[in-house]
Amino acid sequence: MREFDPFSSKKVRRIGTVLFYLLLFSLLFFEFFMEKHPLLPFERYAFFAAFGFVSCVFVIYGAKILRYFLKRKEDYYGK
Repeated sequence: MREFDPFSSKKVRRIGTVLFYLLLFSLLFFEFFMEKHPLLPFERYAFFAAFGFVSCVFVIYGAKILRYFLKRKEDYYGK
């Protein structure tokens, strides 16, 4: 007997995806109508989005450099 998995249906996944993007675009839409209270002048623009993106890129490239120092041979655990 198979266990019921509600997320295996294509219809359910499509509805979830549509709801996710609807929420995403509604939050983006309402962002333009909210009053912002920045402390510094550069916070008025997409500072935190740019900072998050740059930080993520830094983490990815930092991990690529770090793997050269931490890399092991293929049979390291097989010994």
